[in-house]
Amino acid sequence: MEKQPLKQLFILPFTFLGACLLLSSLVKAENTAALSIYKAPKYAENFTSFEYASPQALKGGKLRLSALGSANSFNPYSYKLWPTEGLYRTFSTLMARAEDEIASAYGYLASGVEFSKDGRSFIFYIRPEAVFHDGTSIEPEDIIATFNAIKKPSIPQYNSILQGVVKAEKVGKQGVKFIVEKGNIKEKAFLLGTEMFILSRTDLEDFPLEINVKHVYLGSGPYKLVPSSSVTHIDYIRVPNWWGENLPVNKGKYNFDIISYDFFHSMQASFQALKAGLLDVRQEFKPEQWEKGYDFHAVKNGEIYLLNIPHSRTSGMMGILFNMQKPVFKDIHVREALSLMLDFEWINKNIFNNSLVRLQSFHTGTDFEASSSPSKKELELLLPFKNQLPESLFNKPFSSCKGIEKKRGRRAYIKEALNLFNKAGWFMKNGQLVHEKTRKALKISILLPTPLYAQFINGFAKELGKIGIQIELEVMDKATYKERIDLQDFDMLAGSFYPFFEVPGNKLNLYWHSSQANKKGTKNLAGVQDPVVDSLLKKIQTAKTENDLVYAMRALDRVLLYRHYLIPQWRSKEYKIALSKFIKTPDQKLYHGFGLDTWWFMLEK
Repeated sequence: MEKQPLKQLFILPFTFLGACLLLSSLVKAENTAALSIYKAPKYAENFTSFEYASPQALKGGKLRLSALGSANSFNPYSYKLWPTEGLYRTFSTLMARAEDEIASAYGYLASGVEFSKDGRSFIFYIRPEAVFHDGTSIEPEDIIATFNAIKKPSIPQYNSILQGVVKAEKVGKQGVKFIVEKGNIKEKAFLLGTEMFILSRTDLEDFPLEINVKHVYLGSGPYKLVPSSSVTHIDYIRVPNWWGENLPVNKGKYNFDIISYDFFHSMQASFQALKAGLLDVRQEFKPEQWEKGYDFHAVKNGEIYLLNIPHSRTSGMMGILFNMQKPVFKDIHVREALSLMLDFEWINKNIFNNSLVRLQSFHTGTDFEASSSPSKKELELLLPFKNQLPESLFNKPFSSCKGIEKKRGRRAYIKEALNLFNKAGWFMKNGQLVHEKTRKALKISILLPTPLYAQFINGFAKELGKIGIQIELEVMDKATYKERIDLQDFDMLAGSFYPFFEVPGNKLNLYWHSSQANKKGTKNLAGVQDPVVDSLLKKIQTAKTENDLVYAMRALDRVLLYRHYLIPQWRSKEYKIALSKFIKTPDQKLYHGFGLDTWWFMLEK
């Protein structure tokens, strides 16, 4: 049965002022405000904390965590180097996302948001008690300076998010007005409210974002970064008497006095650190190690306990990406053939103990997922491109296995893959797959983000070897890997991630629009330049109703899958976490992650 689109779009205060309240009306509350895109806000006007946080949580203790790579960048907007793990805790945003809702946020730095009746502007009202870590007040000028800094072309990851928001200006004593020239005003408010880390205008004048990665920017969040010259260890210390501690969005959160990260170059090294008693929490990604490796002394005597947390209810897409700038991948037959050669059933059974589920959508578990045959509304969007899209797209849902019956076995997949290669001009000759015109054998390199990927990519490479394709696996350190993908210097890329967008729109352009295909640092890593995709992106950005948005998103999901721009991977059914016996966790299911910022140490610690 086809999923029905969401019925309503809410941007309301907590108390309903009457059924006739328009969406363009004033949205403001004395202490907090709700900005909810799809449903009525879950939390009422007088809520005191999120249900997934415990206001009785004890404060104190040092939480020891691990991360891969090194602490190279303290710039929260850096695209040259990934921001250091945990850095987000040192900053605050205008609104705070609710982790047990989709696309809902509540007042944080801002006490409320007001939308103009003409739909062309909105105002955030800054709490007068909000201060930076040095005690100086956070003023509208700081929000304006941050907005102007990240709107520059040198901060490319925010260009699409901010597209259409042309100006920010001070209104009254505590207001910041954003003027919107085009685009969905509610989407703009949500994204600006939840994704813009507020920086000091003085800091930005002295240390421009585009040229500084090592400077520690002045923040206003629950933690401060302890200055250190080390790239393998950092500490965040909880801010005493923090201005935001008693806000409903923060109660029961940020409970550890110190959060430290030790950086490792491999997952196995962090596992050994856990065994040696150097870590309090570690997430395990290897199911076999989870089943057989956690029999060491600390687990047996109860110092460490093992926790299986059900996976988030929504998911983006992970996959092995094709670089469309490479001539060999411009033929869809080649991309589809390579997709068929990934033996998920074998990988899941022999490497991951059947703990995974295959991804079949870029928006798993949401109304945007194209999980059935196209609806009439979708077909209206897709039929103008009938000659550019495969026939099967119009009458059946996508399947990573193309519907080949499992009982026919791997031979059926390999035979089908070879047929597709033949259509693209590739034929077996002397044990190699050779192109009929160039006479060159097919050789592909796959860039891996960590050695962890080698355990299943090796199996993929062996499968490809059966049909004469030579595969080279490349594992780089974190910095080199980042540089390579920024330059799109790869054939195929394992572990590429497309997040689930709670509020789609211009942000999707970063990942799929033709204009982003050849930019340094782009998120359109596949280099997709597809007029069908561009057209659907425009439909999404100009959707006037909730139904229009849902159907356009489903149509885009369908096209991206049938175009085979990547080989869909999988997700775990649950998070596997090893943690100290002294750590207490609330028992709540979340849409986003597993809620580490709501954990705390029990009294014995």
